[in-house]
Amino acid sequence: MKRKKNISGFTLIELLVVLSVIAILSTLGYANYRAYSRTKSIDIAKKQIISDLRLAQGWALSGKKPDSECDVLQGYRFERTGATTYRMRAFCITSGADKYVKIGKEIVSLPVNTQFNTGDVTFKTLGEGTTLDSAVVMTISSTIGDISETKTVTVSISGTIE
Repeated sequence: MKRKKNISGFTLIELLVVLSVIAILSTLGYANYRAYSRTKSIDIAKKQIISDLRLAQGWALSGKKPDSECDVLQGYRFERTGATTYRMRAFCITSGADKYVKIGKEIVSLPVNTQFNTGDVTFKTLGEGTTLDSAVVMTISSTIGDISETKTVTVSISGTIE
């Protein structure tokens, strides 16, 4: 009497089911990663802008003058230079004329896929607020593919940053 050998393996149906489950999980994982990436990108941009606004405000509050080219410090300016870039400069009076003096890194870039619409604020020295006539609302947006997300940063006339 011949004995049948046990042959183990997977059927074609089982393999197709496993591959289908892997494809579905991969698609869901990639979609969630894109949403997470977009959210993190805009959060990083917002925190970066708030941090640099507070840095400029802190320098103005302390009356810290730049190392050179500044006879009388009037304040510090945070200004948008492009859709994805900004800079901070000291606002000084030198030899009787108004002048902006470079401080630190000249141009700061936002993370990839993020941009903002406005953002010129000058903080006056020694806690005198800002030179604003009304609050500035900076809208930061992140677009990946056809999905967009926005966040805002508001600077009030008194210099409160939210």
